[in-house]
Amino acid sequence: MNEEEMFKFSKSRNLKDIDWRVVLEGSSDSGLLDFNARSLLFQLLEGRQSARDLLRHPYFKSFRAPQHQTVERKHTVVGQKTSDEVLDKLREELQRFNPFNMSEIML
Repeated sequence: MNEEEMFKFSKSRNLKDIDWRVVLEGSSDSGLLDFNARSLLFQLLEGRQSARDLLRHPYFKSFRAPQHQTVERKHTVVGQKTSDEVLDKLREELQRFNPFNMSEIML
């Protein structure tokens, strides 16, 4: 799968989602939100780094909670999750759009 095909799976509900860098969880709107998230996923799928290594990436340290209550409850701020919870969510998302052989992905 090339980046253009992956981009089809990438969408955000509105600009505030991108500003807050939230991961949409458990809905038909789930998807990767921006270039950094897609880039990290490509690194994982190509086996350049393990998921645990990628979770130490500075991008993940920049997540922050929203400042007011306009985000729907189904959204989850990644910074409030443990690394194991983030890995579980990544597995769910990869299975959701499964064009890959999951046995080849190191998580």
